[in-house]
Amino acid sequence: MSIKNKFIIGVAALLVVIGSLFAVGRIGQNGKIKAPVVLQSVTLGYRTHDLYAPVFVGIETKIFEQHGLAVKTEEFASTNQLTDALLGGKIDAALGGVNVPLILTIADKSPGELQAFGIVNETAATPLTYLLVRKESSIKSVTDLKNKKIAAFPGSTAQYLYKKTVQNYFDPANAELVQMNPELELPALAAGQVDAAIVLEPLASIAVTKGEAEVLASALFHNYVMNDFPNAASVMSRRFAREHTQAAIALREATREVVTYINSHPNEVKDILAKYLPFERDFLEVINLPYFVPESNIDLAAVQKEANLLYADKQLKNLVDVKSIFVR
Repeated sequence: MSIKNKFIIGVAALLVVIGSLFAVGRIGQNGKIKAPVVLQSVTLGYRTHDLYAPVFVGIETKIFEQHGLAVKTEEFASTNQLTDALLGGKIDAALGGVNVPLILTIADKSPGELQAFGIVNETAATPLTYLLVRKESSIKSVTDLKNKKIAAFPGSTAQYLYKKTVQNYFDPANAELVQMNPELELPALAAGQVDAAIVLEPLASIAVTKGEAEVLASALFHNYVMNDFPNAASVMSRRFAREHTQAAIALREATREVVTYINSHPNEVKDILAKYLPFERDFLEVINLPYFVPESNIDLAAVQKEANLLYADKQLKNLVDVKSIFVR
């Protein structure tokens, strides 16, 4: 082979290598070769309702990836199961939807295990919890639920919410709380197996829109526990934050960016939710997305008031200092 031909082949090979480096993002705008991006692995737990929108939106917008995170997900039937997995090291974090009363209960029983960031409040304008009855039911007030069966989602938070909702009308022991998978609540209501159901969004608004149920009461935490109730939050395990510090920092930064996107792009977010939730896109039009409060705007005084109420209600054995849990 001639020297000329060898030269041409060599140049062609070099161009192929350079092209490959550009293709995988190894060469920057200044022409220098960059180190390969090594994504940090993080496993997020979730449930199929819109409070976990940060998980779904972060994946679909590639915001997690842009922050150097390779996200894996695991679905859970209840928040209690999710937090058990979090404490057991099976998952690293959960974004948006972990009940604050449950977070406070864990902090009471196992101090220092969880770190919370970001929050969602239930207000009169943004209800997250509903008490539903069958369409054209004879039940017209909470008082009418005495000696009736009431469905609710699984977990200790639902038990507490049931108690607080009915206790001003009758002794909670004078009705039966039946806890079940959220997807089974409305079929059980329609079949007459229960007389009412404590239902979360977006399931509640969709059921009403379809004519499957009527609202007996809404914004249950806000109306029956505390105004502007700090309802849910993002959490990660302290173990993860301690052992994978850079990934934990990246996750918080990514979550801040994700919630900003959620709060400003409702239609795009509903498009994303339609991929992850068991509802058709048209039905998601009727729901109001929860407002995800950024870390810097968390009202820790309100969260502390909630902790004080839970302590007064004997839901907590000790008075929890929320500053030891929430980071801003």
